[in-house]
Amino acid sequence: MDGGISWHPASGRESWSYSWTPGSSGPVGVRSRAVDDSGHLEGATCDAVAPAGPSSGAPGFDRTAPRVRVSPRRARALPRGWVRLRVSCPSGESICRVDLKLRRRGGTMARRKFRVAGAHTRRVSLRLKPGARRRLARAGSLRVLAVAAARDAAGNRAVTQTPIRLLRPRR
Repeated sequence: MDGGISWHPASGRESWSYSWTPGSSGPVGVRSRAVDDSGHLEGATCDAVAPAGPSSGAPGFDRTAPRVRVSPRRARALPRGWVRLRVSCPSGESICRVDLKLRRRGGTMARRKFRVAGAHTRRVSLRLKPGARRRLARAGSLRVLAVAAARDAAGNRAVTQTPIRLLRPRR
């Protein structure tokens, strides 16, 4: 109701509802978004009623999802199971709140939540779980997916997936 500045959970499973009392009369912009059990966010936000205020598309209103970048595409684990990556927040954002996971065959090998300022790159260290360290030591290298779920200051969300070749530590 405020152009996406804040979001409120709806109740229901097959159909949803949310109760709200407007502060004044007149047209109101209603935005909705949905997320499934896996954290996938709907691809578009819709204005269900004639918008008023910032949700009308006025200049400066942020509707862009924060697509963060993860690098490098090839990373060597350190002896104690740490993996160092770089995560970049787009220049159009003030801040990106990131939930970064290293995944393989549906399982999470490492996870870290952090923030990155807009137009900046942050170095991030993730610690591999013991089982993941053993698999990497046996295989020598593993193909993993860096899944970065990011949210910006306006509440927009995006998930980026980056394939990474993970190399075992040097001896």
